[in-house]
Amino acid sequence: MHKALFGYVLLIPMASAISAQQTSQPAQSVSEPNKPTIVLPYYSAELPPYVDGVPKCAPVDDRIHPLPDGVYRIGHGVSSPKPIKTPEAKFSDEALNMMKEQHLSHFEAVSLMMVTVDAEGKTKDLCLIRSAGYGLDGQAARAVEEYRFHPARMNGEPVSVRLTIEVDFKH
Repeated sequence: MHKALFGYVLLIPMASAISAQQTSQPAQSVSEPNKPTIVLPYYSAELPPYVDGVPKCAPVDDRIHPLPDGVYRIGHGVSSPKPIKTPEAKFSDEALNMMKEQHLSHFEAVSLMMVTVDAEGKTKDLCLIRSAGYGLDGQAARAVEEYRFHPARMNGEPVSVRLTIEVDFKH
């Protein structure tokens, strides 16, 4: 079955996500005994401006709280939003074709995105921190756009927050 595990919300400060983006990290490898291995690169600062129609994230100065557009970070009296709806991302045709051509029985990839959850619990301003490749980032973005949350709160009032979402693909 071609099924992607839905992403989960990482409740880490934006600085951690950005610093991970800017450091060189080893490639991910996927393997099983006696089966082909595919190596998936971490795309980071080398990302083009758009991948699968998803914009690359611009660096964010995490020392500013709230951000200039009135968006908060989790912590500092701001609670995290609680997921209500997190639809699964589907595998792209490109990824499925690559797996078939490479005779892969096992495949894993991760698309890491930053998103704003507004005071109504809807996602907006989605951007890509790390690419999964093979057309999977567009699929991940379509799923994340459909996510819904109970909004984050500060002093009992709903507020917009920036957070990182990781969408895992496993086959």
